[in-house]
Amino acid sequence: MVKTLIFFTFFPKFSKRPAFPCRNRGMKRLFTGMLLSICMAGFLAGCGSSKQEEKDIFIAVEWNLQALFDGDENGSEYNDYRESSHWNREKYLARITAISQAILKMSAGNDYQAEMPGLIGFLEVENAGVLKDLASGELSKHGYFWTAFASLPGSPLGLGFVSSFPILEARSHSITIGKNTAPRPVLEVRLEPGGKPLVFLLCHWKSKLGGDRATEALRRA
Repeated sequence: MVKTLIFFTFFPKFSKRPAFPCRNRGMKRLFTGMLLSICMAGFLAGCGSSKQEEKDIFIAVEWNLQALFDGDENGSEYNDYRESSHWNREKYLARITAISQAILKMSAGNDYQAEMPGLIGFLEVENAGVLKDLASGELSKHGYFWTAFASLPGSPLGLGFVSSFPILEARSHSITIGKNTAPRPVLEVRLEPGGKPLVFLLCHWKSKLGGDRATEALRRA
């Protein structure tokens, strides 16, 4: 039975000379930036600190990949990810490998007996195929057989999950305030690790691009 939920958020560090193009001018390496250990209300009866109980955990990870395009140009890509900017399938697959290796290193260095995340949420991925490439690469031996993806019509990027537990249900939610619709959906998935239901919401909040006041309603939705 799952007793403790562990949530990691990745924060990238940037260099002036990126290995891969992205809107924030590159990503050099990745470290765990924040760790929240949460004893969920439904699991409080079993929460504790013994070594035996530490095995009964569920780890979820979220990572903003900052524009991961698959190298197949369809016209909606950012300028840095077009053939004219020398972005191609080979560079895309190299980035898939680098991302997978970072996740493996993070898991090997955590305090929970090298537990791999049961669920990984990715922001700014182009399509569902990107999630499948991530799940079938160096992460494949860890059983990430289930994926879920969501994006809004016409959007160049979306978000999604890869999971080593069956995704029993997935829903995409759109948020509209007045006449304005948030540019990104909220993806909801339901899992039952250890027979206990868990619901996760993956969000990519609106930035302040366009001005604080003009975007406040959508940012607070």
